[in-house]
Amino acid sequence: MKLLTFTTRKYLIFSLVYFMIASAGVYIALNRIVLEEIDERMESIRALIINQIDNGFEVESFWPFWEIREAEKSITLQPYSRDTLIVTPDENEAEKFHQLKFTENIKGKEYLIIVRTPRLESYNLLFAIGIPVGMVIFIWMVFFLILNRRISYQIWRPFHSNLGRLKKFSVSDGAPLKLEESKIDELESLRRTLIGLANKGIADFRNLREFTENASHEIQTPLSIITTQIENLMNSHPMDPGLAVEIEKIYASVQRLSKTNKSLLLLSKIENRQFELSESINLSEGLAQDFDSFKELIEAKQIAVVNNIRPAVIQKSNRELFRILVNNLVGNAIRHNYYGGNLEILLDEDHLNVSNSGQAYSGYPEKWFSRFSKADPSSSSAGLGLSIVKEICDLHGWKISYTINKAKHNITVSF
Repeated sequence: MKLLTFTTRKYLIFSLVYFMIASAGVYIALNRIVLEEIDERMESIRALIINQIDNGFEVESFWPFWEIREAEKSITLQPYSRDTLIVTPDENEAEKFHQLKFTENIKGKEYLIIVRTPRLESYNLLFAIGIPVGMVIFIWMVFFLILNRRISYQIWRPFHSNLGRLKKFSVSDGAPLKLEESKIDELESLRRTLIGLANKGIADFRNLREFTENASHEIQTPLSIITTQIENLMNSHPMDPGLAVEIEKIYASVQRLSKTNKSLLLLSKIENRQFELSESINLSEGLAQDFDSFKELIEAKQIAVVNNIRPAVIQKSNRELFRILVNNLVGNAIRHNYYGGNLEILLDEDHLNVSNSGQAYSGYPEKWFSRFSKADPSSSSAGLGLSIVKEICDLHGWKISYTINKAKHNITVSF
């Protein structure tokens, strides 16, 4: 859990800025009060000196606190105060004083009088006030951080706990979502809403899976009956050649419909996470076994094959899904290859790569990963092969790419 939430950090920064401005204001106010106090003190000393001289007492200068000397009568100086630097007798460096300088006519004589007060005392006063204030602010900030962390932990602990459970939740598991209760009304309302949504998602998933399985079964059964009846009709009765051609077209359409139904059912099972991926399988052995089933097709097209299969490539997968992936990739590479073309298969710990010669294409071949998308609209294929491959890769967390360089098609699965 983070030490400070975004909102808390925002208010903390605002508080710091506020205290900095407030501290500057307090310093200016205190400095002004101190200066007024100094001016009053120097005014008292001024009045005392004038009174002493007026009463006939001899007042001597006392460096650097006051100076008294006669001045020319032509010089008249109104009292004014300012800061100045004075080198004191016991110090070899300049010290800051606040001085009051004026002329005064006493019994017919003009006197220049300068009264000074060291500013060090005022600085000490400011520090004496500022340090406790700064300590109070520092202690308050530390207390605020500790209190914020404690309150945040108490408030957000159920939220983060439930967030972790949500990340692990899957409607395909069928287990109900269990979330920790919270004393915060808003978080408790959120918990109840999430549980309701999760239960609805589980029910919808279960209904969808049952519908898909039932629909596929109900469709596949009459298709199998139709296929069997057509085969019996074609084998048991001699018929007109024209009628035979029409029946063969019907038979091909039924076969294509049956294949499409099986592909859609497979896609639905993959999307619904009905395949376990907990098994560590040897992809090298599986690829070699599945590739053997294409030897006759390869020989029929006189395709030159280059196999570069690294032994003992192990991945967490499902043997049936990997077989489907290989059959689709290799089957497409052979089907869309030309007579006397090339086919190259590479497998290592990081990639499965299938490259084949074929027709040049200038568009974006990755669009063929979409359902019912195919390069040749007139093809009898349903256009589901690559979409199945893409779903299998997504289920495993693998990345797949399709590139075409001139007339070379290249599909790469990155583990």
